[in-house]
Amino acid sequence: MKTLRLVLLALLLAGGAQAADRTFTGSASAPRKGDEPWHYFLVLHDNTHAFFRTIRTARSSMIETGTWSINESGHIALQFLDRSGRPRGEPLVWKLVDGVLTPVSWDKAEWGDNRPPTLRRG
Repeated sequence: MKTLRLVLLALLLAGGAQAADRTFTGSASAPRKGDEPWHYFLVLHDNTHAFFRTIRTARSSMIETGTWSINESGHIALQFLDRSGRPRGEPLVWKLVDGVLTPVSWDKAEWGDNRPPTLRRG
């Protein structure tokens, strides 16, 4: 299984001699009708650290940090960290297919009835 995880990681990070960091972007409808859509920006650093930014309006954005990993099924799990660096809530898990991250599971306490965004490799 460890070999499979390393192969999957290599496939995710493949991309030539440049840095292995990968970015994904997406947008979703705002929870309230008439509001601007929310935009998302995810960076998966090659050292398993992650940066997730949510832009709600021109003047409002939120930045979260975390760590990411790939499990045996090839799903990418993003574990958010609190300010002290400890894991916070359940991880956000995506399936990666053809450069598209589709949410598989997430922390309902964090996202409520809203589905996390589908993100595309940028």
